[in-house]
Amino acid sequence: MPVPADPKRPWKAYIATAVSALSIFVTAWVSDTDPFTAKEIGAAVVAALLGAGLTGAGTFAIANPPKPAGDVVRDELGAGELVWIIGLVVLVILIVVLVRLV
Repeated sequence: MPVPADPKRPWKAYIATAVSALSIFVTAWVSDTDPFTAKEIGAAVVAALLGAGLTGAGTFAIANPPKPAGDVVRDELGAGELVWIIGLVVLVILIVVLVRLV
């Protein structure tokens, strides 16, 4: 049973913020070719906090659309297929990056 949105507990925004911060920091870490110095770590943390703050605030500010009557979900834009295609592209890029690192 779906749980109704509760603005007192914005879990979606919290998760988006955490995933964004982690991905920005890991990207900075992986893209660094020499030893990851304290200055670079600080810059990566600042970039992660800024990016995650924008992502979390945007996720919290944009309300979910109302559910259709009778809880019937219609995918009029074909977003389901688009999500699968984007996920597949991200997976392929991740595999290529991991293979190049090894």
